[in-house]
Amino acid sequence: MRHSCSTDLVLFEADIMPLDLRRKLLLSKYFCKLNSYGDYNRTSAYLITWTNRHRLKRDSPFSRMQAMDLLDQDIEEYFLKNVLNPQEGLPRVHFKPEMGAHTSKNQDPPEYLCQLALEIINKIPATAMQIYTDGSKDEQNSCGSGIFINAPNCSHNIKIRNSDFCSVFRSELIAIDEALRIIKTMTSPDEIWILCDSRSAIQHLSDWTNVGDKTAVSILKNLKELSQQHEIYFQWIPSHIGLFGNDTADLLAKEGVTEDLMSRRTLTFSEIFSKTKSLIQELWKTPPTHPWYNRQAPGGALSIKADRVVQTTISRLASGHIRGLSFNLGQKIYENCTKCNLVQATPDHLLFCAGLDREDIYSSPLLVYDFLRTLGLMDLV
Repeated sequence: MRHSCSTDLVLFEADIMPLDLRRKLLLSKYFCKLNSYGDYNRTSAYLITWTNRHRLKRDSPFSRMQAMDLLDQDIEEYFLKNVLNPQEGLPRVHFKPEMGAHTSKNQDPPEYLCQLALEIINKIPATAMQIYTDGSKDEQNSCGSGIFINAPNCSHNIKIRNSDFCSVFRSELIAIDEALRIIKTMTSPDEIWILCDSRSAIQHLSDWTNVGDKTAVSILKNLKELSQQHEIYFQWIPSHIGLFGNDTADLLAKEGVTEDLMSRRTLTFSEIFSKTKSLIQELWKTPPTHPWYNRQAPGGALSIKADRVVQTTISRLASGHIRGLSFNLGQKIYENCTKCNLVQATPDHLLFCAGLDREDIYSSPLLVYDFLRTLGLMDLV
């Protein structure tokens, strides 16, 4: 099949992403990550000062990077140095990524998880400020953050529209960062509790010596300032278990997705990679244009629960490039049908002789194979 069939059909049928698309994907991840380092890294510093006066070898990674406009993208800065003094740390900030008892979000019933969460919340002093945060993302890659602040004398609902393709993880961090910024403008009690349903966000912040993304760095700076006067607790709580505060933050985050985008945040290198991957996956999964080929998803023949002979036969028939096909002066020539010996054994004619049609290749591939084998037409396919 690969000797006569076009490359795009072979790769699509074999569920293999073309090399040029894979290369674009990996280049996007590599160079965007380097660009985010700014002047902290020698290679990234060279990329920033690079000009097109330099001669580039054709199809080199650097020339492809220029062709993809990776050098001109706005990428959020990533810090390679600690923003906090390791000797000082965050002495009045406490991270609690668990609820004390051993719990499993997937195995424990919501009622049990809700009871454990309520026990923790009820132990919070009445004079403390409770902050619930959440992030959301829809199928169109629109993102939002939600914040519910429950203070002793007042409450605040905040919803934020984030840039498209922002990750849910970063939307959670944006909600925490914005909540801390708001708290700095308020008269706050001695204790501040941030109840977040993203365990990964709390674990990320607790490992503050290795934090480098700009949003988390901003959170750490705000925590450093607020911890001079407040005791701050980060407590993980499960999502969607019927907690009023968490459900409110979740609703605000979903409403934030539909808000107008007031200010655009630059994407991180990992988010740009996810965006590029999404676009390339969509491009790759578009079926090749061919007058006979009609498969709608890559790797269709591989999904058939049968041996390799069956898969190969169906792939040849689906692509139209069967064994009996040859080319002479650019014209397709087929061997005569061994069943009727009257006309050329084109894929359409083989199906006609077997009493089948083209749709049967995709809906009933095993039936097609059995008919061709029974009628002795396998040598032509």
